[in-house]
Formats: sequence, C-alpha cells, structure tokens
Amino acid sequence: LSRPSPGALAVRAKLGVGAAARGSGAVIVSRVRLREAAGEAVLVLSPHQDDETIGMGGTIAMLASRGHRVVVAFLTDGAGCRRGEERARYAEERRAQAREALSRLGAAEAVFLGYPDCRLAEHVAEAAEDVVDLAAEIGARVLYAPHDKEYSPDHRAANAVARLAAWRLFYCRYGLEVEALYEYEVWPPMEGFTDAVDVTDFVEAKRSALEVYARGGQVGDVEAVLGLNRYRAYYIWYPKSPRYAEVFRRVGGAQLRLSPIPGYA
Repeated sequence: LSRPSPGALAVRAKLGVGAAARGSGAVIVSRVRLREAAGEAVLVLSPHQDDETIGMGGTIAMLASRGHRVVVAFLTDGAGCRRGEERARYAEERRAQAREALSRLGAAEAVFLGYPDCRLAEHVAEAAEDVVDLAAEIGARVLYAPHDKEYSPDHRAANAVARLAAWRLFYCRYGLEVEALYEYEVWPPMEGFTDAVDVTDFVEAKRSALEVYARGGQVGDVEAVLGLNRYRAYYIWYPKSPRYAEVFRRVGGAQLRLSPIPGYA
C-alpha cells in the first residue's frame, strides 16, 4: 500500500458492488495507518449544519484526536426557505448549533460560507472558488464531501463544489495537488465504498454532537443515524460486534484532475 494521506482511513475495505461482494466473499480488509504528522489539515464540506456529523462525525473526532487540523466548511446558511429577519435568526441558530456540535467532536474548526439553503446548485462556481481559497490557506490536500447520488440537490451540489475546487486548485490557481476526495453518506447509503473507519471509540462523541442537532430539530432520531454505522460495522467485521463504522468512497487525485465538472471549469 502507498503511504496514506490524513484521509486514508484507519481501515480500508475494498469492495465490489455491495451484493456481488457479499455473495462472492470479495471483501478484503487491510490495515491502513493515518499519517502521524500532527497538524496536517483536512477540509470537510458540509452542505448544511448537521450533515458533517451524520455522515462522518466519528471520523472527524478521530482525526482531531490524532492531531490533524480539521476544518468544516458549511456551504449554505441552513435556513431553508425562510425569509427576512426569520431567516437571519434561524441561520444564526444553525451556526451556534454547528459550533457546539463540532466542539463535542474535538478540535474541529467551523467556516460558514453562507450560500442560500436549497439553492446551492445555483452557486457551484462561486462556492468552489471559496473552497479553493480556504484549501490553499490551510494547506488541505484531502477533501470530504457528500457522495454524488445524495437525494438533496444541495448535497449533490456540494459534491460538484468539491470536484471543481480540486480541479481549479491544481490547474488554475495554486498548483496544489489534492490527493483525494472522500465521499461520505448522509441520507441515502452509498451503493459501494472503498474505505471504512472503525469509529467505535468515538461513537459517544458522535452521539453527543447529534443530540445538539436533535435538540434543534434537524436530526429526528439519533439512534437511527447510528444504526447505519452499526450495520456498516456488522457487514464488514462480522461477527465482531457491536462496533460502529463510517464508510467513504475515495476519488483519487488523478481522476479529480482529469474530470472537472462539465460547465463549471
């Protein structure tokens, strides 16, 4: 195995398509170490204030505990379709919730880009430029974003923002090579994944962060969210349960450089 980046996760599970892999016994699990260099930065893109915790709260806590600089960029204001003063008030509440949730995950930092909720797809090019500036500022070579088959248009737009930013970083602005984009799952589970992180030791931190969002009405059932993590671990490490896992699909730097988002480059 090549030397992994901060996003090259604690356990990598190389799979084919889900059902085929299960039927053929094709699950291969190999141990992969995180880089030891404390302070290396990773940049997490979250469409709304809760997606980062639902999808990868345990991994955020793990990376922070190992000394990595974890910056979470919230792309939208999270205010739904509210207007005027109500929108401004609700957006501030969402920002406060995000700060509290991240504090429960460890040393993660929050950046609020403030694009309009439900309309991120109209601002992909602008948001990508903000992400380029932020990634260059902190020296992030690993990005995280929701996968491209998410139900929410904002989630799919966040994936486009990440891919376009990676392309622009290399070709247009800084010559900064993004090693990988790790796509995470928020609501619809991914059909296949390349990497799995055992977050059992960090599940209580994730539960605590989810409870912040549950109190604000964003997460309706904390145990349902953690249930997917429990199932993922059961699938990968059976019969070593109970454990919890978050899964990711890795998009390598070479693919990111060759495949900008059509219409936005």
